[in-house]
Amino acid sequence: MSRERVYAIVDGVFTELWTVADFIWHHPEIAHTEHQSMRVLAETLERHGFVVQRGVAGFPTAFRADIHVKEGAPTVAFLAEYDALPEIGHACGHNLIGTAAVGAGVALARLAKEAGGNVCVIGCPAEEVPPPVKVAMHERGAFSGVDLAMYLHGSDRTTAGGRSLALDTLDMRFRGKASHAAAGPERGRSALDAAVLCMHAIELLREHVPSDMRIHGIITNGGQAPNVVPEFAALRYLVRGPTRAVVDAVVPRVIRCAQAAALATDTEVEIENVGKYWDKLNVPALNAALLEEAAAAGALDVREPPEGAASNDVGAVTYAVPTATLNVKLVPDGVSAHSVEFRDAAGGEPGQKALRFGAKAMAATGWRFLADEAFRERVRGEHRAAVARARS
Repeated sequence: MSRERVYAIVDGVFTELWTVADFIWHHPEIAHTEHQSMRVLAETLERHGFVVQRGVAGFPTAFRADIHVKEGAPTVAFLAEYDALPEIGHACGHNLIGTAAVGAGVALARLAKEAGGNVCVIGCPAEEVPPPVKVAMHERGAFSGVDLAMYLHGSDRTTAGGRSLALDTLDMRFRGKASHAAAGPERGRSALDAAVLCMHAIELLREHVPSDMRIHGIITNGGQAPNVVPEFAALRYLVRGPTRAVVDAVVPRVIRCAQAAALATDTEVEIENVGKYWDKLNVPALNAALLEEAAAAGALDVREPPEGAASNDVGAVTYAVPTATLNVKLVPDGVSAHSVEFRDAAGGEPGQKALRFGAKAMAATGWRFLADEAFRERVRGEHRAAVARARS
């Protein structure tokens, strides 16, 4: 049976996989500097027969690795992430995400000819920071020919699917006129006053947007000295919502808060949309199959996704091709990513288990998509329906 063969392949290369994951964990590299991480993932794939292109889509630390069996056959892609967080390291478990993609790719590639399809692993850097790299990679053709995409993430439970919110990141830079705050305040125009007034306007706006919106921000520059009227101040705001359309409707209203604050304080404002993230479209048949395979592989604590949601850059990919996220039990219930506890689990025994279960489940689901035409067409049909609903 193909499932058992997938398991045997993953088990056979697991020592190699964990060596890679452990190396990445011990050598954390932040966004766009993941040269060692990209190298060790790409070289592992090359040892297993993949043809690797480095620096794809204009990103030096991105790559695409392919096993091409048959022209026109369906292609399954596993998405690798491998950037770390500043100071805290791999507290989002990207050492596992990247290596699980490699493990699933290696396992499915061994069976690709028999399954009648192609396999690729796409290395996606800089997931943790805007602008969203996967959006740019998709627009520049890095996902060309892909029919199905999957990737793994650590979690406090094993789930498939779940929500991901659309998101815009707005940088607002206010410019005024400096003067002595005691001897000549009337000659100044406070950029900080503009920023504070903008924040107050946004707080009032919250009452008049859909209840499932999230608008939150910080002052990134509040002035230079308390006895100087600030000539420069800056904010960064995140505007999140359940769909791209909802966020697109609210963002202009947030921008007007900044423009009005500048007008009221006789300052100027420059507004930059640093990056648009799409909401994630779910394909029920694909999620169900992936979760079934995870349970069969022995993944722990299989249950429904949590109610809450964050944002990531895979959303744009889900609009283009059927895509599934496998969240694998890594930490105790309630422990969140971007924490020391999450980082330590990703580098220890819980990380080993998550990597093994995740690689097996994704490879087995990929086999099913390539080998079972009825399942493949059901996934494609549900994806088309999800895209149509989202754009209606």
